Amino acid sequence: MHYRANVPFMPKGLTIDQCWFCGGRIGVRLARHGGISEIAYYGRQPVARPRFFHGDGTSAWSKLFRLCVVVDGTPYHPTFARTELFPCGYRSHASAGGVAFRHELVLLDDCLVQRVVVERNPRRATLSLRLVWHGHPAQVGLPHRSWQGFAGDDRSGVAVAVAREDIPPAVQAKARQGNPAALTQCAPGGARDVDRAETFIGVGADRGVAFQDLHRGFKHHADSAPFTDQAAFIVAFAWERSALDARLAGLRASVHRDCEARFAAALDGGQPEVAVGRPALESFMAQLPAVVDALRVADVPGAMRASAGHYWVWGWDSMVYSKGLMLAGRGAFVAEMLAFYRRLAQPGVGIPHCLTADFTPLMAMASTAQTLYTVMLYNHWCATRDQAVLREFFPFARAIVERALAAEVRGSGLVDGPSLFPDHPELVGHDGHDLSVFNNSIFYQALRCLRDLARVLGEDSLAGTLDQAAERCRRGFIKVFFDQEAGYFIDSASSRDFAPRRHHPGYAILWVTPYARDLVADELPRIAGYMARELAAPRGVFHYPLRDQAAFLSDGNQGSAGYPVIEPFYWNVMSLAGRGRELERWAANMEWFWDANTIPEGLTYDAVNAGDLTADCPGGKQPFAGKAWYEAFFTAYAGLDVDIDGLVLRPTPVDAPVAIRNLVLAGRRIDLRISSRGGRKLAVTLNGRRLPPGGRIPFSALRAGTNRIIAVRGA
Repeated sequence: MHYRANVPFMPKGLTIDQCWFCGGRIGVRLARHGGISEIAYYGRQPVARPRFFHGDGTSAWSKLFRLCVVVDGTPYHPTFARTELFPCGYRSHASAGGVAFRHELVLLDDCLVQRVVVERNPRRATLSLRLVWHGHPAQVGLPHRSWQGFAGDDRSGVAVAVAREDIPPAVQAKARQGNPAALTQCAPGGARDVDRAETFIGVGADRGVAFQDLHRGFKHHADSAPFTDQAAFIVAFAWERSALDARLAGLRASVHRDCEARFAAALDGGQPEVAVGRPALESFMAQLPAVVDALRVADVPGAMRASAGHYWVWGWDSMVYSKGLMLAGRGAFVAEMLAFYRRLAQPGVGIPHCLTADFTPLMAMASTAQTLYTVMLYNHWCATRDQAVLREFFPFARAIVERALAAEVRGSGLVDGPSLFPDHPELVGHDGHDLSVFNNSIFYQALRCLRDLARVLGEDSLAGTLDQAAERCRRGFIKVFFDQEAGYFIDSASSRDFAPRRHHPGYAILWVTPYARDLVADELPRIAGYMARELAAPRGVFHYPLRDQAAFLSDGNQGSAGYPVIEPFYWNVMSLAGRGRELERWAANMEWFWDANTIPEGLTYDAVNAGDLTADCPGGKQPFAGKAWYEAFFTAYAGLDVDIDGLVLRPTPVDAPVAIRNLVLAGRRIDLRISSRGGRKLAVTLNGRRLPPGGRIPFSALRAGTNRIIAVRGA
């Protein structure tokens, strides 16, 4: 992969096997042959049924709305040259029949647009577009789904198909039963998904269209009226026919403006600019905020899909690593999430983990894991100093923490509940009476965060109570979870008798605030040594050591995998321990994935050299993984963090220079340059003034306008 102005760029042809694009409710997979190979959409159908059209990633025989440019009556598939990849689609260039043009695929929340803009037409050839797609060979058939095939109307210029879901009550009841042994992947209180839904799919254009039905719905052609400068075909989705018609009618007038605006926002969304001398890493840092933007559900503020492909809205996927969103300039979205998850919370259950397509809570998280909400409010306050948001959501954040605290086990400081991660903790010893290292790492950080926010609001008595609870939690965490013999943490202990379960997970601590450091400070060298020795995977971090085969092979999937969402723990420990080679390995791993335009959910290691092959879902985009990498760049690689007092800089073992421009915190713009002369001390200047040792810069010291910070390691 090449990069031009931080945009992934392919000079000639498509050089990756596939790529997922995202646009709110819709996801599209582009194959190397240049055609679409899958379309997913979330409307009002059951949440496990997003796939509507499926083709072949290798053969171009299957046509999923394949575009042709028709020059003087001769159709051409656009070829690919100087292709730019964005989270929301691509822009490329081609020529055919003596005409040069740009062609684009753009996702706009609930529709995909294929657009052509003429660049040169010296012969003034007659131009039109043709869209070709298979009917029943490409439609995804599922039990209890029926299709009404495409019917085109030349007068309206629209062809419409309908997919209907009608799931019998007995099937729904069986699905609700799920796995009776599951501790986390289960629905609370008899929650159920929808059983009946309609999804309308419409094909239209920015001009008149004539349709052909070839061989009783086997294949369809749509031919546009002629054009001279630009034209577009649209495939739109809706759960009501009237909404589909209105959407296509509106896009007929606005589609070109909408596409240009979507690309412009992806190019300049107000995110920081990073320069480290590594083009792939710089591109990832520039593009990740646009990935998040593309996954936001435009008609439901605060909702974000959990992948470009086949995941809908999940609670912890959205809330985790909210600091990364704040550093990316997405504070308004974090505020929307604070409102969204408060609105969805249910009495006695709290914040949902999984949601149906109509936002009915389908699964819940353990109470300790829900305190990620409090961390999210803390990160929003630290980066914005927005009193209105803090006062609005503090009572709910407090209630979430106090609900968890009420389940403290016999004064241990630790709280009962099955682990939020991985999906099947019952396979590694959890039995419903569990002290989870993962959950309690979140809980400890949330206690510290809520204490700090209480002090901001002048609630000193509450702050004192929380401070005591946090100290109990820290001591209990180390006492119960730290295995002195191994020099590392165990996965869980029984909440009945504190009996340890001696699996040693790579996900022991979810590193979401600076307070995570408190949990490793006493044994940092031993912890770093164990992790580097037992948990370093070829392309990331193992969930369990290879020698722990009982855990490694526990579910045939996550046990033997490495997920980037857990990695900030590893990389921050390595940074604090001065292991610079490990941080270089992180950068190289991230670049390997991003060179394939991939932000993976994970990589499964059925063999230790799996990292020499491909990602599990090439071209996929998983925001909880992307946010983890994004945040780890700042905290572990660059040594930059944000806490209740302001900006914090610390030396890292990375020798490469780092430059960060246009970082906006508390309404102040910051340009930062970090260089190294070797050594571990850090000298910092702010706007030309040398600061005292310690690396702390309170926001009150920042001026209006741009602040220039220079940090030199070893000075």
